[in-house]
Amino acid sequence: MRGSFRPLGARSGSVDAEAGWPRGKIAGVALLATSVAALAAGVGFLIADGKGVCDRPADGECTERYTTGVQGWALVGAGVAAGAAGGLLLYKSSRAQVAVGVHGPSLVASGRF
Repeated sequence: MRGSFRPLGARSGSVDAEAGWPRGKIAGVALLATSVAALAAGVGFLIADGKGVCDRPADGECTERYTTGVQGWALVGAGVAAGAAGGLLLYKSSRAQVAVGVHGPSLVASGRF
């Protein structure tokens, strides 16, 4: 039928998982894991910001410094956003419907939360 798509791996028109975890929960857990990684990297960048790049030379102080504050705050922001989205997906996953499919030459994703 032209103008419709069938979700990949689905046996019927249903977009809910038939067994196991619903796709919304899987996406939520993946976003939460990504959030933890982004937050950890962001905090690491923030800790390194302003510290010397080299070991302390014999004459006193290293003149080159890490400038990683912007990257750190960007990763912290992305981590917070991913965590919020993942938490929302987990919260609403009992009613969430997510589908991914192929329609002609295009990959189609749709969802209802």
